[in-house]
Amino acid sequence: MSAVDKIKNKAEELVGEGKEKAGEHTGNEELRTEGQKDQVSGNVKQAGEKVKDVFKYAVTRAPVRTADRGSRASAAGRAGHGRRGAAGGRRGSSPGPR
Repeated sequence: MSAVDKIKNKAEELVGEGKEKAGEHTGNEELRTEGQKDQVSGNVKQAGEKVKDVFKYAVTRAPVRTADRGSRASAAGRAGHGRRGAAGGRRGSSPGPR
């Protein structure tokens, strides 16, 4: 969220608070309601900007995955390499005593 947007949205919220208070003190229900609407509008805009910021942060900080990284690991597993050893990890294939 740009600094200008933050300031504008916060200003809208604060103006709404002022209108609401003025409406309460003068007994002007229309002014009070308008102030509440301004506050809600400012808050909603701030929330929307924060959501955009979260997605921007997630996109710029996401780990980069390569396409061939997963395919090599699965190919090695199919070939019988890796942790299984020469016997392939099957039961009963060891020539040792039981």
